[in-house]
Amino acid sequence: MSLIDFYIDPFSICVFSKTTCGYCQKAKKILTQYTVNIQIYELNQITNGLDLSQDLMNRTNQNTVPNIFIFGKHIGGYTELNNLHKNGELSKLINNKSELYECSFCGNQSYTKEKTCNCFPNQFNDWGEPL
Repeated sequence: MSLIDFYIDPFSICVFSKTTCGYCQKAKKILTQYTVNIQIYELNQITNGLDLSQDLMNRTNQNTVPNIFIFGKHIGGYTELNNLHKNGELSKLINNKSELYECSFCGNQSYTKEKTCNCFPNQFNDWGEPL
């Protein structure tokens, strides 16, 4: 598990940004048009921003910002976000995901993330091996 895993929320949109980046500003402006939880991490303002940048590059092969994850899935940067927005796919992604949460281990679905199935502890033994 890398440092970046602690920042990416599978129930929201995560934007890794820099305050000096024009494309980051444009991406954030697009996202404010939607009713969805958005987490924005300004890499040039947080203590471990350089480490996060390196982890992002290792994971996504993208060394530019914004670096955007929608419900835990990497979509790319501003260009990809803008394309999704223009063709209506972003709205579909947000509306479909915001209605239903799915457990990544067992597939059980719930309308609120607070109602979890608690299956995670049962999936692995003490050594981390699948049961």
